[in-house]
Amino acid sequence: MKVDVSIVTDKRLVGSTIITEGKDKGKELVPTSLYYEIDLKNTGEKRVGKEHPDKGIEIEIQPHIPLKNALEESVGFNVFNPDDNQDRSGLGYGFSSPSILEYNEQGNFTLNYDLGFKGSTNKEQASPLKASDQQLKKLEPQLLDGVLVVKQEKQVLAKFDMKTKKRIEK
Repeated sequence: MKVDVSIVTDKRLVGSTIITEGKDKGKELVPTSLYYEIDLKNTGEKRVGKEHPDKGIEIEIQPHIPLKNALEESVGFNVFNPDDNQDRSGLGYGFSSPSILEYNEQGNFTLNYDLGFKGSTNKEQASPLKASDQQLKKLEPQLLDGVLVVKQEKQVLAKFDMKTKKRIEK
């Protein structure tokens, strides 16, 4: 398993949003996001996942407390919790993944979590980035402080510590 993470503001990787009303109507904003690239290999004895959209391989990140606290301190909320009740207008997350990994096959997965929009002035349309460049730089060492969870149909298949890349639980 390999995990790389970076903080990006790149439309090719994380997309963009268009402001639909107000003085900035029509302006395109690209979010600043956490961008995780993950390589996983199926070392089991059978294929994992199915072609059906709801039955493919799913991955998620469960942050340890230091990462969760660092995010809340720098950007104001825990990006890994989509149910967070903070005002996150215009923010979201995305992923790409293969739905199936055959035995001994390796697949590339990506996860991205929006932190906010640089230069956003319309709070109703797009959340401004609260963290400064200095705060984001300070956040970087914490970004692998969590657990990568691999699931299929809500069932946990494996968990990995992202720093050590070691399997910690099935």
